[in-house]
Amino acid sequence: MDQALPRLLASGELTRLETVHGFQFRSPGVDASLNIPLESADTCDLLRQSKEAREFVSAFDTAGKPIVTLCHGPWVLASAGLLNGRTMTSWPGIRDDLVNAGAIWVDAPVVRDGNLLTSRGPQDLVPFVRAMKQHYAGFAQVEGAAGHAQTSAPQRSEPPKVVINAMKWLPRPSIRTALGLGLLAWFMSSRGKGLQLTSEKGLRHLLPPRRRFALPRMLRV
Repeated sequence: MDQALPRLLASGELTRLETVHGFQFRSPGVDASLNIPLESADTCDLLRQSKEAREFVSAFDTAGKPIVTLCHGPWVLASAGLLNGRTMTSWPGIRDDLVNAGAIWVDAPVVRDGNLLTSRGPQDLVPFVRAMKQHYAGFAQVEGAAGHAQTSAPQRSEPPKVVINAMKWLPRPSIRTALGLGLLAWFMSSRGKGLQLTSEKGLRHLLPPRRRFALPRMLRV
């Protein structure tokens, strides 16, 4: 299993679990709580494929301990089979996944259903953090959080505009590649090591394991 899986943050009798691999999972203690934090879609996708992670999350839900997550984090809950009949929110792009897993999806900044608190993504961090503190404290009512719903909100007609607008300012892939290689060459030269593009395998060896990728065809030799 990849050692760079996303983090599960657990409090109480459990320690901070940096990765799934190599840890012994214990049952949640009396004051335990679980946070599936925002990292990225690909790392959350890896985490949901871990049997240990799914069982770990399920243990928290079975014990009724607080669980909070946002963005693509609910994927893990779906794969653990914990969403049937639960009202929640997430990044809009995975709405259908959660609905197909039995959830009632609400297009709201923060949603609370029992021990589960969810949010749509980074754009809602301010109300999410405020609600998270109250959720962990055991407040009967969480400020700004929607509650149980009867039906799911409809699919969105278009992706979030904030993301589309941000993508317009991103460099083209070819420019990103050139800039990345330039920075890598500068870094290697500053360490007294030259960057030799002798082969795809040679360049991949210089990259951290989590950031290795297939090189553009134009750079392969």
